[in-house]
Amino acid sequence: MEIKTNRIVYELDAVQMASIYDVYSLKTTDDRFPSGAKMIDELSANKCIISTVYVSIKEYLLMLKKGMESKHDLLENIHKLKDGDKITLTDYLSGKTNDYYLLQLLLNAIGTRQTKFESYNNVTGHLYCFHPNWIKRIKSEIISIPTMDIRLTSGILTWNICTFNTLKYKNAMDFGKRKISEFPRYTISANYSLRRKLKDDEKQDEFIQRKIFDKKTSKTFLDISNENAFDESKMGIIAKVISQFNEKYNGLAKLDFEPQEIESSIEYSSNREKNLLSKRLTDLLSKQKVVLVDLVENEKSAIQCEQITSVFKSNFGISVRKTKRLSKGAYNLRLIHNDEYYGKNIADPHDEDLSKYTVQHITTDNFNDKGSDTYLRAVAFNVAEELIIKDDLRNKTISIVNWSEFQFDNNLIFGIEHDIQTENGGKNRQFYFMTIKPNGQFEIRQQENDLFSSDEYHKYLKIFTSCEKETIKGIVKYGADINVIHETGLHTVPDILGLKEELAKGNNKLKNKEARNNYLSALLDVKTFKKDNQLHYFVGEMGVGINSTLSGVPIRRIESYEGSSLFFDKLLPLMGVTFVRNGQLTVVPFPFKYLREYIKYY
Repeated sequence: MEIKTNRIVYELDAVQMASIYDVYSLKTTDDRFPSGAKMIDELSANKCIISTVYVSIKEYLLMLKKGMESKHDLLENIHKLKDGDKITLTDYLSGKTNDYYLLQLLLNAIGTRQTKFESYNNVTGHLYCFHPNWIKRIKSEIISIPTMDIRLTSGILTWNICTFNTLKYKNAMDFGKRKISEFPRYTISANYSLRRKLKDDEKQDEFIQRKIFDKKTSKTFLDISNENAFDESKMGIIAKVISQFNEKYNGLAKLDFEPQEIESSIEYSSNREKNLLSKRLTDLLSKQKVVLVDLVENEKSAIQCEQITSVFKSNFGISVRKTKRLSKGAYNLRLIHNDEYYGKNIADPHDEDLSKYTVQHITTDNFNDKGSDTYLRAVAFNVAEELIIKDDLRNKTISIVNWSEFQFDNNLIFGIEHDIQTENGGKNRQFYFMTIKPNGQFEIRQQENDLFSSDEYHKYLKIFTSCEKETIKGIVKYGADINVIHETGLHTVPDILGLKEELAKGNNKLKNKEARNNYLSALLDVKTFKKDNQLHYFVGEMGVGINSTLSGVPIRRIESYEGSSLFFDKLLPLMGVTFVRNGQLTVVPFPFKYLREYIKYY
C-alpha cells in the first residue's frame, strides 16, 4: 500500500523556463523596501510582471514576459519610486537558483484565473486561492473572504487558511500594538479577483487580514459526498491547482506529492470501538456509586440534572443519585458555572482541594440542554471517560483499558515537558514522567533540578532541546532504550486526483474497503512508513464506518535516541483508543493523556 505526503516531487526544465520568461531579483540596499510589500503590488500592476515571490524583507523575485521591453518597462517604474536609486534589478536565472522559488513563481502565475468555481490571486508574493462559495455575505454585502495561502517552502506544500475581513467591522478586530493604518488593505472585484488596494481604488470596499471577534476560520479538509462538495473542500482546491499547474506547464514543469510505502497498518472500526468502550465504561461505573451535585441550583440546572441522570441510565444502565455534597469512594459529577462566573465575592469550586474525591465538573453555561440525543450521548461518554481517568490517577492504576493485554514485559516510561512562565517573561522548564508497570500500576513524578537529580534533569533537557525545527511531543523509555516523538510539519495527502475523477463520473460510493484503500488510505487508521531509515507514523480516522467529511492528518517521526533500539512499533495499539479525542483515535500513546491530566489537576 502506498500513500502520499505534502512533500513535493517535481520536474523543472530551467533552460526552457529561461527561454520563455525572464526572472529578476529585486533587492534594496536599505533595511527594507521604502513602502514595504505595497511597492511590490504597485509594480505588479504593470502587465509585464506575471508573478512575484517573497524571499526576504530586502528581496523579491519577479517573473516577466520574455524580452527587453518588459525589463525596460519595469526599470522605468522602479525609477519613479521613492528611493528607487537604492533598488537593484539582477538576472536571477544567470546565477545560482533555488528550484522551489522558481516553482513558486510558476505556481503564483496561475493566479490570474477567476471563475464561478475558483479564484486564484497572486498578491504580495503569495498565492491566495478560494472557492466563491466560501465568501461570507450579509444580504448582498461581502463581509469575509476566507482563502488558502498556498506556499512551497523547502519542498513542502502548505495551504494555511488566511481570511480577509471587511473594515466595516474594524471595531470588532484586535490590532495589537499596531495602528490600523499600518495594515495592508485589499479589495475584491466583481469577478472575485482579490488584490491590494491602490490609489485609484478609493471607492472600493476595503479588507484586511484580521479576525472579527477573534473567531478563527476553518474549512473542510476533504468532502467526498459529491463533486461539488469535493471542489469546495481544501483538497478539492489543491487538486485543481496541481492539475492546472501541470496542464499549463506541460513539458516545462510538473508537481506531484511524494509517495511512501506503508510498512504496517492497524485498521479500526468505529462501531466496534464504540461498543468496546461502552462495555468497558459500563463495567467500571457499575463497581461504585455515581452521584451528582448541583451547585448551580436554578431551573436550567434542574433540567440538566434530569438529562444527565437519564442519559447515564440509558447508555450505561447506571442510576445516578443526586446529593448535596461530594462522596468519597464514589464517582462524583458536579454541575457548576464556568470560570467567568466566579468573582471575588463568589467561591470558585475550581479552587477546592479535591484530592480525596473523584470529581468531574460539568459547566451549566456550556451544556446544551436542548441538544439532540446524539449530543447528550457524547456528553455522557466524555464525562464517564474523564471520571475513570481521574479515578485511575487517584488509584495509580490504569483501568480504562486492560493494560496487561498489551503484554509489555518491562516498565514503560512516558515523559513530557511542561513549561511555566516566570515573572520576568522567561520560562521554567519542567519535566513529568509516568512509569507504568506491566500490570498497569503506575507512578507519576516531576523531574527536579536539584543537587541529587541534576544530571538526570539535564539529560532530559538535552533531549527536549535537541531539535530546533521540530516540536518534540514526548519521549518513551522501554528498558534502557529511549524513543522520541517529533512533529515533522508534514501531512498525508489522499489521492485527490483519483477522487476528483471518480466523483466527476458520478461515483459517490467511495467509503467501501476498495475505495478506502485506493483513494483514502492516507487519512485512515494507524499506519507507519520508513523514510531515511527512520520510522514515521500517522493516525487518521477509523476506516470502517467513515463519514463523508475527513480531516487532515499530521505525520510524526520517531527518533531512536543516541543509538537506542527502535521499539515504538510496539506502542501503536496505545493509539487505538477512543476515550482521549471524543470518539476518535488518539494521535500519541494514551498515557500522555494521563500526564496532561495529572499536571492540570495536581
